[in-house]
Amino acid sequence: MPAGESGTTYSHNPPPINAPETRHFDHPHKVMLGLYIGAFLGMLSETSMNIALPDLMDEFSVSSGTAQWMVVGCILAIGVVMTAIGGALFFTIGVNSGVVLVFSFMFKGGKRYMNR
Repeated sequence: MPAGESGTTYSHNPPPINAPETRHFDHPHKVMLGLYIGAFLGMLSETSMNIALPDLMDEFSVSSGTAQWMVVGCILAIGVVMTAIGGALFFTIGVNSGVVLVFSFMFKGGKRYMNR
């Protein structure tokens, strides 16, 4: 037998020695449901910001182009801040407590906005 061969034949390449194990979810449909809900909420927030364009133009006395850039900046800032703070928050206090805290802030802010 030539050097470097073990005599075992493989029908495919064997996994590398230090390869990480792949993670399989017990309920992949629940994972996908979470992704679908997140995508829907992202589209909803973007749509609501675009519906508010005339109000933003009147409130800040800016043109439509400037108001659109304000919306783009706001959506980008929300994406960056939510990712950074959400990851740190969930790592610190746990996912369940973090979700309850985030939803309570969201409802509190919505209630405050509606009472204007």
